[in-house]
Amino acid sequence: MKLFNFLQKQTSNEHHIIYSNKDEYHGEMKDNMKHGKGVYKFTNGNRYEGEWQFNEKHGNGKYFYNSGELYIGQWQHNKKNGHGQHFGIYGDRYVGQWVNNCKHGRGTIYYTENSIYSGEFFENKKHGPGYYYNSNTRELTYQLYDNDKLKEQKIVHEYPVEFENVFSAFLARDNNIKHPQELPNNKQLEELHQIQQETHGIEKLKALNETEILKGKKKSIQILYYIFIYQCRIGIQMKFVLGQIVQDYHNTKRILQEII
Repeated sequence: MKLFNFLQKQTSNEHHIIYSNKDEYHGEMKDNMKHGKGVYKFTNGNRYEGEWQFNEKHGNGKYFYNSGELYIGQWQHNKKNGHGQHFGIYGDRYVGQWVNNCKHGRGTIYYTENSIYSGEFFENKKHGPGYYYNSNTRELTYQLYDNDKLKEQKIVHEYPVEFENVFSAFLARDNNIKHPQELPNNKQLEELHQIQQETHGIEKLKALNETEILKGKKKSIQILYYIFIYQCRIGIQMKFVLGQIVQDYHNTKRILQEII
């Protein structure tokens, strides 16, 4: 991309670049490429802040969407790859594995109404075995999906060990067998949602603050631009006036010479 060079600043390894499409990057670089930690702000309101490797999002990072969605997790070669969390605009949250920007592998969805689904995903779709806890009926159901289509389900009364951490707020122990309790553990549930809301709230607050700072910087740049234009206009006007004075002087001199 072509750069506006007069808006490019560098302090040690900290760079601030405004691209021709008005995107902005502030962070570390290597060999003229984004490399290290940095923040990239898109003109549509999206923003990525985190680690870069040779111009690609690579490592741990956060991606803020202009819709209010948020992804926090691992990246490889400019795509969500590895473990990550996605916060939806309505409060739902996915925690699990990602491959090439898709939910892929073992993952868990925490729904706003306190229900939980945990199982296998394939390219953003439920695919394979999983367990669903219904917060209204307080029942645990084994479910089998094929390409997001429910093929089989049955109520179970004993928790599988591999899902114990996921449903810990809803478990009770009876004769060393963990099963869904009649009422959720409200204290644990409230703590879980408080952490989720605080995390999402803090990230949104940071996004709003940085947006306001960015607006302030843009406003300052606009003011400097208008001052520059105003000074140029004054300069042009002064040049015109001086030109007129010089021309009048030469005309007067010529007239006096003719009279003499």
